[in-house]
Amino acid sequence: MKYWIRVIAAATILAFATVAAFAQDTLSGKYVGVAKSAGAQDAEVTLELKNEGGKISGTLMSGQTKTDISEGTVLDGKLVLKLGEAAKDGVLTAKMDGGALVGEWVAGSQRKAVELKRGDTTTAVAEAPVN
Repeated sequence: MKYWIRVIAAATILAFATVAAFAQDTLSGKYVGVAKSAGAQDAEVTLELKNEGGKISGTLMSGQTKTDISEGTVLDGKLVLKLGEAAKDGVLTAKMDGGALVGEWVAGSQRKAVELKRGDTTTAVAEAPVN
């Protein structure tokens, strides 16, 4: 009996910790990565999020296409983003996994696995010294 109480207590603490991490403004920022789907080329994705008092907003860039987040929520430890007006451009659902957002972007019948890491992937090019 004590075992089950400990298991339930641990699960409850983990669930609250996940929600608390999203509720704090640890979510805001820039995330970059790829969206992968079977039979298609990987697409570079940039997600910019703002968490203002629990209201999540921002944009998603895929290639040259910029899509606004029409609604963003955190539900059961998962980030759920509706993309475009009335979610016409799909829904991205992800969990925080070691500093990365990992999940799925579903648009119509198309599903894409998404992994986005916090930060900017652009790399600075060191200039060669001028003689």
